[in-house]
Amino acid sequence: MIRKLQSQLPFAPIGPNSKAAALYLRHELKLPYRKIQQAMSALFGLDFVPASSLGFEKRARKNADPLYEDLIGLYPLKDEKNLNSNQ
Repeated sequence: MIRKLQSQLPFAPIGPNSKAAALYLRHELKLPYRKIQQAMSALFGLDFVPASSLGFEKRARKNADPLYEDLIGLYPLKDEKNLNSNQ
């Protein structure tokens, strides 16, 4: 049985700022998923399973793929011969 606490929205989606904070903790501070879950719970009262952080990460990557492809197209990698030249 799930008991609703005052000012709590059970099963409410995690917002974009919270997801960004979780991604920051993962990629900039190198925290494991369980520590991210603990930090988000302690700091913001957001309770979710550690696997949710992995879901945030997968969704962010999927959303960033088109931008990544555009950037790769703008800055093509030089071939190995050009990388070794002193030009």
